[in-house]
Amino acid sequence: MTIRPPILVIYGGCTSERAIDIIWDHHLRNCELLSRPISGIWFNQDKDLFAFKLAFSGDVEFDHHLAIVFAGQQEAADAFISDYAMESRVKRTDLLGVLFWDRKDQRTFEEGIGLSRTSV
Repeated sequence: MTIRPPILVIYGGCTSERAIDIIWDHHLRNCELLSRPISGIWFNQDKDLFAFKLAFSGDVEFDHHLAIVFAGQQEAADAFISDYAMESRVKRTDLLGVLFWDRKDQRTFEEGIGLSRTSV
């Protein structure tokens, strides 16, 4: 099934090298890795998350206590965390963004990185 416009899916725990290997090995033609880095910032304290959301609402995506920061906002996010002395209260992780134009390619990619879908 073709997806227009493509959907962006963000993964943790998968390197770009591993993603390239999966795409190559399975001959996936309807997906593309984002070339710019994405950072995940996990906030341990609600007050820090709330302050960050107020400062970056609309510029950064959020999933519960995780802020998903794209390259264009990385410098500002780092400065904010530093200015408010949050370094010891946040955890950072690298994320991988993949654009998919086809659900079959998405399922195959996710199987390749060890994600399994369950039927409900």
